Amino acid sequence: MIVNNHAVLILTVKGELRMGLIDLFQKTRETSMEMKPQEDEAAKVVTCKGCGAELKAYAYGKNLYVCPHCGRYGRLLARTRIRQIADKDSFEELYANLAPADPIHFPGYAEKTAELAEKVGMPDAVKTGVCKIGGVETAIGVMDSHFMMASMGSVVGEKLTRLFEYATEKGLPVVLFTCSGGARMQEGMFSLLQMAKVSAAARRHRRARRAFSSSPARGSRPARRCPRRWRRGKRPRRSSCSRRRG
Repeated sequence: MIVNNHAVLILTVKGELRMGLIDLFQKTRETSMEMKPQEDEAAKVVTCKGCGAELKAYAYGKNLYVCPHCGRYGRLLARTRIRQIADKDSFEELYANLAPADPIHFPGYAEKTAELAEKVGMPDAVKTGVCKIGGVETAIGVMDSHFMMASMGSVVGEKLTRLFEYATEKGLPVVLFTCSGGARMQEGMFSLLQMAKVSAAARRHRRARRAFSSSPARGSRPARRCPRRWRRGKRPRRSSCSRRRG
């Protein structure tokens, strides 16, 4: 649905109209203004990558991580995104104990993931769990681009698959915030297999008539979707300039 040039997502739970996407953003801004600074934000100063302005981290966060001088958006940590979107103190993490392995013994991969886990504060590139959004119990997954550009490895695929399966079993809607940079080459074929696994779980969730919303991603893995007409076997014809001549 389009209202005043804004896309609106309507969540219907047990036949009741609950809220739209615009309502979520209104609630988000109200919540962000009420947020108290975390320990690492109280006296920290950040530099805008767009205009170079120095900003107090707390004020920057209250402005939803948008530079007040040039309007550039900052990258969010997964925990920050959850604080913005979920009702206060309603988030419960699922599958937090899953950590990446090194299936093909890629040089330096184990050391890199251990370093990022300590720096970002999470074992891999996605945080999954359940929360309430506007009072509606929801399964949520948030990717974090600070962890190897949120590339999809075996842990990301496994956590998203389990999240969809949990939501299907419990009858919950799923909301994903994706920002993936694609497949994780350090895991080789194990990474490429994840998209099929996640897609199958998402398909079962859809067949169960549950709501699913995902933000767009720039990477090839979570963003890839075949047009519906292709799934019916009607692939588009090649244009005249692409046909062989002679």
